[in-house]
Amino acid sequence: MNQIRAEIAQLERVRTVLNCHPWLMHRDYWVASIDSLLRRVDLTVPDRQRLEALQNLLDAAVASPATRSAA
Repeated sequence: MNQIRAEIAQLERVRTVLNCHPWLMHRDYWVASIDSLLRRVDLTVPDRQRLEALQNLLDAAVASPATRSAA
């Protein structure tokens, strides 16, 4: 469980950096990382919610004008 939480925390930190620097985003890589964790059956409900929130934030970042203009 601690490893999963550490991975989620790392994804949250990366998402924060990518929010400030959208041109660094390699969305497919991060979506694949999140999807891989979401497929795990041993996730707690809070961990699953955190991952789903990160996934939603990535989707929102891709849709934002700042990301589109930087691409």
